[in-house]
Amino acid sequence: MKTATALDIKMTKYTFEYGASKYFRDNAQNVRMGSFGEKKDPTGAKAYIDVQNTVDSDFVAKRVKYNTTLEGL
Repeated sequence: MKTATALDIKMTKYTFEYGASKYFRDNAQNVRMGSFGEKKDPTGAKAYIDVQNTVDSDFVAKRVKYNTTLEGL
């Protein structure tokens, strides 16, 4: 995995781009691992997730078969 450089990252008023991936910024502070909700303004520039709830961590833990970490990145 390569290290990000300033050329790989683009920040706009509504989005954050890293390489080929594009993420929306509005409401980002409300999104956590396992969050779900409705995507608002899906075709516009101000797209964001209206978080309704999160998946319970116990529910996920029962279904994880294998977990590991990568070294040397």
